[in-house]
Amino acid sequence: MQYARESLVLLKNENILPLITDNKKIAIIGHLGKSVRSLFGGYSYMSVVELAMGARNTMAGIEVQDSDVLWRNQKKATYPGSMIELEIPKLEQVARKAYEHCNNIFEEFKTACPTAEVSYEYGYPYVGDDMSQHEPALKLAEESDITIVTVGGKYGWGTSCSTGEGVDSSSINLPVCQEAFLEKLGEKGIPFIVVHLDGRPISSNAADKYAQAIIEAWNPGEYGSQAIVETITGKNNPSGRLPVSIAYSSAQAPLYYNHSQGSSYHVGTDSPFSTYIDLPHTPRYYFGYGLSYSTFEYSGLNVENKEIKPFEQVCIQITVQNISDRTGIETVQVYVRDKVASMVRPERELVGFCKVVLEPNESKQIEFSISPSQFAFLDEDMKWKIEAGEFDLLVGSSANDIHLEEKFSISESKYMASKDRNFYASHKILD
Repeated sequence: MQYARESLVLLKNENILPLITDNKKIAIIGHLGKSVRSLFGGYSYMSVVELAMGARNTMAGIEVQDSDVLWRNQKKATYPGSMIELEIPKLEQVARKAYEHCNNIFEEFKTACPTAEVSYEYGYPYVGDDMSQHEPALKLAEESDITIVTVGGKYGWGTSCSTGEGVDSSSINLPVCQEAFLEKLGEKGIPFIVVHLDGRPISSNAADKYAQAIIEAWNPGEYGSQAIVETITGKNNPSGRLPVSIAYSSAQAPLYYNHSQGSSYHVGTDSPFSTYIDLPHTPRYYFGYGLSYSTFEYSGLNVENKEIKPFEQVCIQITVQNISDRTGIETVQVYVRDKVASMVRPERELVGFCKVVLEPNESKQIEFSISPSQFAFLDEDMKWKIEAGEFDLLVGSSANDIHLEEKFSISESKYMASKDRNFYASHKILD
């Protein structure tokens, strides 16, 4: 349960969450809102079960033996506007038998919010361009106090999956049937919350423009519905952070936070165009990003030793305070930038992080010990080198949200063995 809660990432919140559900009419919309199978990812028991039930394998060179030969070998219908095959009809029945304690999102809302009137409409599938069920879903949304819109795809190995190994797409955005529905909700001025389920992160212009809140739920597993509902209703204060940079479009690829200095969205050239002509250069959401129901303030960055030798530690202290009235978890992130080097180096590198629990108005000091071996690099002779020079130290809540900055330097260059490299700074929370 804890993994499910901590994996959710709150990407947007326009003061609608946490949601008060007492005596409210709540609409749950979308295929994924009534699907247990879609809570599970590609390398899960449910994905294997789906293959065994007759879906054709998308992994080259691997064959699955199954008893349901008739279903497997017959020609199947596909979702409109897609090559993805319709799911085997008894898939949800089997998923429920495998995980008897696992509710879908609609069921979990009904259980967790007994005084609310919770209703469901299918609306659209998880792939393709079928909009034939939009109108009933829009009608329900108009009649409800709040609408929870489930979007995304299904992650697995079979031909009824829209994401997974051997399941490739040229687009990273929501399918037409989902993006168009969000547009219709927005144009009608209907408030809604987006919950995204998939093996890849959400990228949606309509969600960014119109949704009051966006939760990236990934594939949260057997306790996923409970974690989602707890987060929406405020029982769980979200603390997840993005492990990737999210692009607006696949045309931006490759897009990652630790690109080489002077490249990607830090190219820094003098040009009349600071963006693409139709998109920003920057990510939609940055690496390390994620919101909370609490607010945190950073202060007091202290670097104990601003000039070190190659095998000494950089020791720093930071104070973080919860300035809200709600207990929360902040993920403090430490980045380093090698300002000038003999080889092209990343614009910034994550060298350490720490999750710290803070009560309302509580502050804690965190100490990081950083080894220079973490930013050693292979030189032109392919030897691991800790190089003398000046470095920027950046502390914040994402790769882009930097709250504190300092500098330090390494006095001389030394070579080291690959096996002796450290990868993340050690840390301790001081009393």
